[in-house]
Amino acid sequence: MSDGITDASRNDKEAIRKFRQSIRKEVIESFATSELINELCKREGVTHYYETFTNFRHHILVVKEE
Repeated sequence: MSDGITDASRNDKEAIRKFRQSIRKEVIESFATSELINELCKREGVTHYYETFTNFRHHILVVKEE
């Protein structure tokens, strides 16, 4: 049995998590792939990226050296 406060707190955290995911998805979809790659490559430790193509998918792997 819960006190209600715990449930409300848990529900608030879940609502915030879902909101962040939806905003993140909207923002990411508004950028071109090349813009995303350029920004990822600016991160510290990232050395290069690979692009691979298959019949159905385009994969981009950003490599970060540790």
